[in-house]
Amino acid sequence: MANAFPSWFDPFLPDVDNPLHEGLTEREIDHLQKAGRERLDSDDVTSSLWAIRDDPAFEKARLEGLQRYQLDLRAKRIKRQERLLDLLEGGYSTDEACWQVNVTKATFYKWCSVDKDFDRDAKNAKRAGQVLVSGVHRDNARALPFHILRKRCFGRETFGYQQKIIDIIEDAPMGEVTMILLPPGVGKTMTLEDWLTLELAKDQSLRCMYISETGDLGERTMEVIKSRFENEDGDFNTLTDLFGTLYDEDNGKKWAAREIRMPMADIGNRDYSLRSRGMNSQIYSIRGDIIVLDDIQTMKTIKLTEKYLRDLRRTILTRREGAIEGKVIYIGTRLEIGDLPSVMIEEGVVLPENLFVMPLVNSEGTSNFEDVIATSSLPILIRQMGSEFQGVYQQNPAGGKQNTFKDAVRRVTNRRYTIGTWNEAHLTGPEPQEILGRIISIDPALVGGNAILALGYSMTDIWMYDLDFKFDVGKMSYSEDKIEDFVLGYQATDLIIEDKAYQKALFTSERIEQICGTYGVKLHPHTTGSEKHDPVFGVAKMEGPMAFGRIHMPWGDAYSKQTFGPMRDQLQAWRADLPTKSVVQDCVMALWFPFVHIYRQRALLTSMRRAEEMKQDSMRRHGVGNRPRGLPGGKTRYARRH
Repeated sequence: MANAFPSWFDPFLPDVDNPLHEGLTEREIDHLQKAGRERLDSDDVTSSLWAIRDDPAFEKARLEGLQRYQLDLRAKRIKRQERLLDLLEGGYSTDEACWQVNVTKATFYKWCSVDKDFDRDAKNAKRAGQVLVSGVHRDNARALPFHILRKRCFGRETFGYQQKIIDIIEDAPMGEVTMILLPPGVGKTMTLEDWLTLELAKDQSLRCMYISETGDLGERTMEVIKSRFENEDGDFNTLTDLFGTLYDEDNGKKWAAREIRMPMADIGNRDYSLRSRGMNSQIYSIRGDIIVLDDIQTMKTIKLTEKYLRDLRRTILTRREGAIEGKVIYIGTRLEIGDLPSVMIEEGVVLPENLFVMPLVNSEGTSNFEDVIATSSLPILIRQMGSEFQGVYQQNPAGGKQNTFKDAVRRVTNRRYTIGTWNEAHLTGPEPQEILGRIISIDPALVGGNAILALGYSMTDIWMYDLDFKFDVGKMSYSEDKIEDFVLGYQATDLIIEDKAYQKALFTSERIEQICGTYGVKLHPHTTGSEKHDPVFGVAKMEGPMAFGRIHMPWGDAYSKQTFGPMRDQLQAWRADLPTKSVVQDCVMALWFPFVHIYRQRALLTSMRRAEEMKQDSMRRHGVGNRPRGLPGGKTRYARRH
């Protein structure tokens, strides 16, 4: 009889869909498995789940299990409390000790309130920790996170966005330039001062360079850091407690206004531990493991952008050990179109994956820096700043409302369309017979942005298939290989390449000629020139089809968003009045080239259809076709035969 029960009905099987488990805890289900198996296997099928729960044996087992569980919890709590007391006695603060044992401060205070013995022991441990800091503590201090060390050493809380800045800096890839752009007045320099102080305290062999717009600004930062190392008996003596001697009085006398050398620095190393310089200062004969560029350009020096870029390449980036070792951190604020950050991005000094922009107002309309610039103050700030708000606080000098495609891009990103696939349930793609052609378009560059786009088009819509966007490809063969991959993968009928400078070299290359001949692809040149702003064929003309949802960009999954992210970002930033070198627009150009071709093809087909319709209409009006020939009422062969 017991075998007559279906598997899903078995109350003793750990099945999440078992309706008889509803209302039971996992521990009760476990006891059911152990205590009820024999009863289920017996012939007495009248035994029910509720009878088992009322069984004294089951209740006894449940209570024993609960008691074991509570004892288990108590043992773990006591073990954590003992570890926490040891840390407090060793000199750790409450924050540090709680972080080490993975409990919240709220839990710690709850233990103190309900357990008087633990509260007494914790107070005694704190007193002992203030008197004695063990050597083990000094070793472990280097592993503590920034926000805990900052609170312990400098008494400052670390806001969320400040911790994010530190996370970006600490995760920055070696050899690359990492750029962090954020509004003014949010404490970025203060955060850098604290971070550099702690980094030098942890590792005195480091060589750091701090570069600002002028040497005077850098000296202020140096004064703050030096005073912390020298002030052993003052507010920052915790640094010495945690990391040992940081200031040698004899050696400290030699510290200059713009450089210091730590006591434990490599004696054979002629470089200083920390040097501060201005952009116009002498930077030769200096090496750095960490190079920080803090607000090196302001509106006073906006006209020196080209000079600053040249100096950056010649005298700063060459100061890294082995040319490409170490970290270079650029932290600052956007100023206007053509400033140093935009040129560094365009020239490939900063890769897109190493660019981090933190605007003041997020997509929800609230402040990203609530602790220093509250959301409630935004209306006043926006009103006072006027048209400058977008550039200064949103880090978007190109503005918002004036951007040509900003509103239309939302209609382009199709969330029901992914690269290589159609979602048949929600989106019907063009039938094969509707596709008039498939185009591979490229806006190439050896140094800078290199964009290759694959798309198909019908009489009404344009469907982007795939995109390859790279900075500094370095060799023409990369573009040729990628073009061949796209031609084969998407069965292209046309290839469009710009025909000037380096682009002309690619257009006339033997490899491209071979690809077109082998796969039957027609090669089209494109000359930008003044046509870029043409009222009929210009780039801005794409805004209309975008707004009406006639251009589709894959946006249905993470891979599609990652691939077409540069296209969306560049479309949002494009403006007709911006100089070519002011913004990255290679993807926009790669879309515009085929757009012009498609526009002309459609116009040609439309004119041919109209011509054919006019011809048919003329034939009908003149009796040509199915109607009998001849004048009305006249004799014809047709009339005579009938």
